[in-house]
Amino acid sequence: MKYLLLVMTLFMATITLAQETVTGKVTDAAGLPIPYVNIQLTGTNKGTISNKAGKYNLNVSSLFGTLKFSVLGYETQTVPLKNMLILDVTLLESSEQLDEVVLTALGLKRETKELKFYKGDYVISTNQSGIRYLLETLEPHAPDSFFNWNFFDTILQRKEYFSPYVWEDKAKELLARNPKFKIDFNLKKTYDSEFANNWYAQLNWLHQQSEHYEKSHLQYPVFRVR
Repeated sequence: MKYLLLVMTLFMATITLAQETVTGKVTDAAGLPIPYVNIQLTGTNKGTISNKAGKYNLNVSSLFGTLKFSVLGYETQTVPLKNMLILDVTLLESSEQLDEVVLTALGLKRETKELKFYKGDYVISTNQSGIRYLLETLEPHAPDSFFNWNFFDTILQRKEYFSPYVWEDKAKELLARNPKFKIDFNLKKTYDSEFANNWYAQLNWLHQQSEHYEKSHLQYPVFRVR
C-alpha cells in the first residue's frame, strides 16, 4: 500500500510539473509594450502571442526549455527559461527586415511617385501605440495581413480589357509612334518563343504599355507617405 501511495505521489508531482505557467512582458528598447509577439516553445507546437499590453503566459512541461520571440519589425530573440517562471524580454528593432519586406516579398515592386488622394481616403499615422497591428495587417507579406486574407482581391482585379479587333489597329499606331516600344516588342518576340506564337499575349503586352491600361491594376491600395 505504501508502494502504491509512493507511485501515486510521483505521478501527481509529474502532472503538477507539466502545468507550470511562464509569464512575462515583451517591450521595446524604450520600454514600451509590444503586442502580437509570437512566442514559441522551441521544439514543440506550444505557443502564444502577447496581448495589447505586451504580456503573455504560456504553459510549459519543463522550465529548462527555450522560448523564441518573433514579430514583424523586430529581431527574433531566443531566450532559455533557466527554471524561471517570470521572463521579461526586450526586442530590438530590425530595419533591415522591414526593407526586405517591400523589396522581395510576394514579388512586389516598390515605386516612389506622386499620387493624388481624394475625399474618403484615410491617412493613418504610424507614430502610435498600434504600430504593430498596422504592420501585421497592412504590410502585404505579413502572415495575417489583409492582403493574405484576400481582403483586396476585388480592388486588385482587372476591370478594363481591350477588344482585339479594335485594339489591333491601335497597337500598330502605338508601335509606329513609339520606336522604343517597337524595339522592346521585337526583342521580346525574339527571346520569348511562347510570346512570339501568341497573338493575344502580344496585344495584351502592347495594351499594358499604353495610356489605355488600367493604372490601378495590381496596385496595392495602401501607400507609404513620405
